[in-house]
Amino acid sequence: MAMEEQAKASAAAAAEVDDKQLQEIVRSWILQALSGEDIDRYRKLLSDLKNVDFDDSESVSGLAARIRALSQCVSIINERDHEMLLSLVFSMSFWSGSNELLDAIENLVVNLATSSGVLVPRCLDMLVRNFLPPSCGIKVHLDCYTQDRLARKKMTFESLKGLKPLHLSMKNDVMNRVHLALQRILELVPIAALRLHPIVQQRMPHRRVDKDWNSLFLENMLLLDSKRVSPAISSRMLLGIVDRLIEIDVEIAWEDILKDEDSSKVLVFHMDVDESDDKQAAPGSEAQLEHALAAHSGKKPLDEIADKMDHLMELVFEHLHQCAKNERLDEVYTTLMVSFKSTVLDTYKSKFTQFLIFYLCSLSPSSCGANFAGFLCETFVTRSIPSNTRMSAAAYLASYLARANFLPLPVVLSSVSRLVNWCVSFTPTRFDVFKLTDTALHGVFYAACQAVMYILCFRLRELYAESTQRPLLKGLRLQQLIEHKLCPLKVCLPSVVEEFVRQATAIQLISYSGTVEPSSGFEVLSFKSYGGDNRLEMFFPFDPYLLRRSDRFIEPIFTHWSAAHSANEVEEQSSDEEEPVVEEEEVLDPDDLMEAEEEGYDDGGEEAFRNSLECMSITPPRMLPANLAHMLPIS
Repeated sequence: MAMEEQAKASAAAAAEVDDKQLQEIVRSWILQALSGEDIDRYRKLLSDLKNVDFDDSESVSGLAARIRALSQCVSIINERDHEMLLSLVFSMSFWSGSNELLDAIENLVVNLATSSGVLVPRCLDMLVRNFLPPSCGIKVHLDCYTQDRLARKKMTFESLKGLKPLHLSMKNDVMNRVHLALQRILELVPIAALRLHPIVQQRMPHRRVDKDWNSLFLENMLLLDSKRVSPAISSRMLLGIVDRLIEIDVEIAWEDILKDEDSSKVLVFHMDVDESDDKQAAPGSEAQLEHALAAHSGKKPLDEIADKMDHLMELVFEHLHQCAKNERLDEVYTTLMVSFKSTVLDTYKSKFTQFLIFYLCSLSPSSCGANFAGFLCETFVTRSIPSNTRMSAAAYLASYLARANFLPLPVVLSSVSRLVNWCVSFTPTRFDVFKLTDTALHGVFYAACQAVMYILCFRLRELYAESTQRPLLKGLRLQQLIEHKLCPLKVCLPSVVEEFVRQATAIQLISYSGTVEPSSGFEVLSFKSYGGDNRLEMFFPFDPYLLRRSDRFIEPIFTHWSAAHSANEVEEQSSDEEEPVVEEEEVLDPDDLMEAEEEGYDDGGEEAFRNSLECMSITPPRMLPANLAHMLPIS
């Protein structure tokens, strides 16, 4: 046995010597090819690198040997003399070939980046292009070997796209290799971090590209953020991701989405709220409802854009959850707020992207959650900020405080108190007693009034039930607000006003016996820039989140309207001598919700669609014909 082991060791040593000798021979040959003295040898090198049979292991091993030799000669490689060679190297792929070959390519790219600063952008671009496999079908992501086979008609685009399952199964290995190479370059060449972000932005697939490829590219961007190789990269990746989500978000035609029984898909009933064509059914109209029900019963195809949005949102939610575990919330909150201020706040067609900050705040209610409410309040009361932005801030604040069940009640009440005080002290700059009100002039005022009423519709019961908050609640100057000479109860959304008056009068916070129907003497002007025909009617940013897969992150932290918030129950509280008791809702983990959905979801056809409408915001009821209004209670 000892002799056999000694023989094996001797054979292995001899093989290692042979490999080293062979590698040295290859290196010497390539040095001569690169020297420029023998142009034929240089052309032969290019031919050997290009003509490779990936089904032949010897051919692949020969390519790996040449790549390893090139890695040892990077000091003499330059763009002027070896452009064809560099173009060939930078068009290689990490999605095919042996581990030996892929290791060699990785080392060559890293060595090229560290040998010459001029080549750093091209090295980074090569790695970023490998975020997606050739089977994505996007030209820029096709490697030189795939392009050659397509040109020679040895492969069709259909057969290339057929490799998608194989490539998706390889994604983790490829991502690890690509990001290891990026990390090595960024550590050795710190200035490369400034070059990486624009390259990633440039190489992002178009928003219309298949959801799997958009998701894969976004996963790579999130991995760059997670690696934290550079603070500049981390923040810029998140900003780029939010920008992409906004682009997709605004293309979804209508907010009313029916959750299909397949947990990975959603249905969207298209409706553009800016549509001026008289033939287009209005949101919530009888014609629109009938169209939607008919479409659902006929198994309308899934809306690909909404489905894509669902998958991307799920990825980012999971990333934020991981950031919380890694104690990065403050850093990520700062980054997301930059994006929220510059992009999301004034994007009135955004339906889902804003829930990223909503979810992040739930992970740190007393810090991030309270800070977000404070930012919205401060934005609203700052006179130097444009009116449209202030009105958006009021709408966001109203929807956020109403829907975020994780927020401490003192944060809710202090924000409401600040809004009430602002409204009561508001003095119109112009007042026409004949026209009475003008929302074009005083839209900011009405937005604040509606925000106050909207929040209290959802939170009054909780605030009244809390003994420490009840005195502060009773101290709000609500009576002065509703008696303001600009008559907010006549202008704000009637469904909001009616519910607020019902609850507030029940516990004697206000005294009001008039009608809540808008007077014919009041003109509500159109605000197209805000989000529809009437800004006060159409805009509640945190309406129920109706993307099925990613909803598991929002459902446990979201307040839905229910019969428990009705005025009758508030009246019972006010007449009860005992201290009211508020039942705590069971908080479910997002993963638990996902498992429950995968076990089965009864879609129930038309009934499910009606139920989904009943879970909408308090906006739709006013838009419905009288004979259908019973379908949509406040959600």
